[in-house]
Amino acid sequence: RSHQGEDPTNTLVNDEANHFEVAIGHRLFGKLKRAYHYQGDFKSLDFNFPLKLAENKEIIINASVKKIYYSDIVFFSENHIFVDYQLLQEFSGLDTPTHLEISLKSPLSSNAVIKELTPLLESYFDNPLFFDWALDNDDIINIVYVEKIAVVIIQIITAFAIAIGLMNVLSLHVKEKTQQIGILKAIGITKRETNFIFIIQIAFLSLLSILAGLLFGYGLTVIFDRLAVTGSKDKLIWLNININNKYTLLTFLVMLTFNLLGALIPLLRVNNLTVVKIIKNK
Repeated sequence: RSHQGEDPTNTLVNDEANHFEVAIGHRLFGKLKRAYHYQGDFKSLDFNFPLKLAENKEIIINASVKKIYYSDIVFFSENHIFVDYQLLQEFSGLDTPTHLEISLKSPLSSNAVIKELTPLLESYFDNPLFFDWALDNDDIINIVYVEKIAVVIIQIITAFAIAIGLMNVLSLHVKEKTQQIGILKAIGITKRETNFIFIIQIAFLSLLSILAGLLFGYGLTVIFDRLAVTGSKDKLIWLNININNKYTLLTFLVMLTFNLLGALIPLLRVNNLTVVKIIKNK
């Protein structure tokens, strides 16, 4: 049920005979990693150890590590291998869950998550204690809030700048269409029909340019999120790479509104001119 030994054998093999799935202590796992120069996941680590039987007989056990347990007692965390999970639970006194740790994508939502989990956990456990990391990390929370606000401000300023630029481009586009407006009026098309034709063109160009810009920004965000990491693969900056959010919608509405206004104002001014004035100005 458990094995006590000094050091693991310095040989990695894959033997079908006498094979067990085992749980080992974190100190023993460290020794195995050093002995085998092992860098992978512990769930793919196999090793051999000798098991002494009666009459001085000994067999070699092949073990696959399936669980790492932590113990302050060096004697058990470094020199014992458990092949019975139930025995390990009884030995550790952990037959029921005693600790639950939840990792969130957004560090700012921990308080809301605790409020939702409280009634659920209280229905299963007596007097559970809840710890919100945000309460003891005010400085980190402030930094995250400042970062989030700064990103939103930059996004809004960028959206306005791009929208004004597109507005000017579309305004010039309408002014260049004055001769076309004169021709449409000359063949008897009403002002409403003329406006509708150009609004459709403006809306199509606006939607195409806005969607292209949003997709380009989303692609850059994904690339930055994957490349901007530390040596341990932790993210340098937390980014919401989901394009379906309220900030994307806000950017879309701001840019579309400015584009339509920038094109409609010169369009209405041109429509108020007569056919003769349009051709004369052209």
